[in-house]
Amino acid sequence: DEGDTAWKMKKDATGTIWLAGDQLAKIENGVHTTFTDCPIVAYGHAKVHAAPDGSVYYTNDASQVTKYKDGEWTTWSISDVTRFVTGIYANETDVWCYLSSEGLFKLVNDEWVNTISSNSSNNNQIIPTSNGQLLLTQTNGFAPIEGNTLGEKIDFTAHGMGGNYVQLFPASEGQMGMRSFNLWQDETSHAFNTLDVNTLQHSPVDFIDLETQNATKIIFFYNPIQEQTGYLDSNTGMVHYANQQFPLYNPADNPVFFDYYVGNVELLVDSREHYWITTEEGLFYSDGTNWQIFDDSNTFFESKEFINIAEDNNGDVWVTNGTFDATTEGIGIWDGDTNSWATYIDKDENPAINAFNNVIAFDENNVLWIGSIGDGLTYFDGTNWGNYNTSNSNLAGATVQDISFYNNELILATSNGLSIFDGTNFTNYDTENSPLAWYYVAEVAVDANGNIWISYSGNHGATVFNRADLALGENTAPTLQAQVYLEGAYDANNNEMHTQLASQNALPSTPPYTQAPWNYTPTTTNQITSPNTLNNITDWVLVEALDASFNSVQVQAALVDKQGNIRNVAGNLGVKMNLLDENQQYYFIIRHRNHIDIISDMPLAVNNTIPYDFRNPANVMNGFTQLKDLGSGVFAMHSGDTDGNGVVSVADFNDYAEQSGSVNQYLNGDYNLDNNITVSDFNLYTPNASVIGVTYVRY
Repeated sequence: DEGDTAWKMKKDATGTIWLAGDQLAKIENGVHTTFTDCPIVAYGHAKVHAAPDGSVYYTNDASQVTKYKDGEWTTWSISDVTRFVTGIYANETDVWCYLSSEGLFKLVNDEWVNTISSNSSNNNQIIPTSNGQLLLTQTNGFAPIEGNTLGEKIDFTAHGMGGNYVQLFPASEGQMGMRSFNLWQDETSHAFNTLDVNTLQHSPVDFIDLETQNATKIIFFYNPIQEQTGYLDSNTGMVHYANQQFPLYNPADNPVFFDYYVGNVELLVDSREHYWITTEEGLFYSDGTNWQIFDDSNTFFESKEFINIAEDNNGDVWVTNGTFDATTEGIGIWDGDTNSWATYIDKDENPAINAFNNVIAFDENNVLWIGSIGDGLTYFDGTNWGNYNTSNSNLAGATVQDISFYNNELILATSNGLSIFDGTNFTNYDTENSPLAWYYVAEVAVDANGNIWISYSGNHGATVFNRADLALGENTAPTLQAQVYLEGAYDANNNEMHTQLASQNALPSTPPYTQAPWNYTPTTTNQITSPNTLNNITDWVLVEALDASFNSVQVQAALVDKQGNIRNVAGNLGVKMNLLDENQQYYFIIRHRNHIDIISDMPLAVNNTIPYDFRNPANVMNGFTQLKDLGSGVFAMHSGDTDGNGVVSVADFNDYAEQSGSVNQYLNGDYNLDNNITVSDFNLYTPNASVIGVTYVRY
């Protein structure tokens, strides 16, 4: 239904899906119903939870909770101060909620009691584990809810989890191993640990403190035979597992590759428990007793630099060879049965492999998949080569950093989010449509329970995705909430803007700002994939952040709905700006393709819970001249700026005249946004001729 946006969804025991939108709604037997008699309304970040007793709890951003059961409503106002209810959970005995900046509340005798006070304004969630334990998310960690108190916090930073987890390994008993990149070489600090997603407990046996171990250049790996993670101390030549260690080589023999940057090293333990290590100075191989180094002098390889390595389902080992900063020269195949090099695939014969590759991997059908920088995803099925990229598919990012597999699906870490490929379509998750903490995903791994573990490029921690929700971590990108009206679309009879472009399916799926003067570069996160997103939308806008010196920091495409709310492409209130510092303030510009752009009167804080109102002249620089007075206290951006340069001039009229008479076309001369260019548009242009935007918004 028009106007419905679901911020959260929960399925109850009967299969009914409950939606937290502007009002409570449900989908039962394929029929959607909105509860128009719902006593509270949400303007953003609503939550919903279906309790075991059949009750449904629905929250809003004004400190309110309502319960619906058997056609009856019970409503509570938890605080006199307007705050977000960021989490709600009910089990067989208790109901809990978290109120931003006030803490954890428990429903006792039909009243909400503040059991644990907190001034945290984070999006704290209440998460149940498989063993019945409740956890409260906190900054950099979790704390178990134990009665009316919080147990000891599981602190990510204390466990070495505050860094960049670019390496992930399935570990024993369903755990996941993680290694922090900034501890990869010569740092002496916590470097590696394992975490159980169900209990969220670290394994002290598998936890490695490099300072205690007096280890520096460490190479972590997963052993499929022993089903556990180990590490190689390159200084001593010792391989370490949880309960054993043994020498892989004698450091006195001085294998040349250990003098080089360890970050470019991959270690593979194959199905015969032979050890392989790729380096810039050769390929190390050990059968557990003897070792040797392969390079361009004793093999068919054309370079001594080895990049990626993987074992196929037949026990053969495939290795990419080339330069770490240029291109792959070829792929060599080691025959596991004969223990010898068997085949060389040259780049000149197979241009598909002529790329700088990040990762190679084989799926259960023995198809080779190659992730590369800038060239997307390449595959070889034993006969044919093929490629998916951002031009011929909806792959999230042009660079594929890592590949994992689960249930015949490819799990891809890309330069623009997480992609899941089912063999036909890519499903993408990014900072706009999910709680991913960062857009550049570095590594992915799937544990024994099917949870997808995600690490990032940069200091953004780790996230776990259980395919129903992102259970660990949250999107911490700063968010701006704002409101604005466009003069051309404003309908005074209904006191809101119309949505004729969306209703005619005329809105483009990507932002219309790629050309001059905007020259905006859209990403896959800026593509509308669901028609439902468009139900309430008037048009595309750009939101630009400027620092205190009016230098541009970030530009983000967004949508504006008929009430004037700025929304992301998933339909959620606000636009995330991941390049901004949440502790800084910025000037913000709202841009539209044929209206005069406006800028905030002063620097604004991000993560604002009350939308910044650009419809109020007092909030806009030179607001009473920069906004159009539409009467009845309504102010909107001036229409008529066809070329978007910040000045309504004869050049805009000329553009309008050239487009005049166009029907059912999304053009900038359509000032009233009805998908046609007629005299009605000219009537909007005429009174605005000579309107000039302030200096900071003009191109």
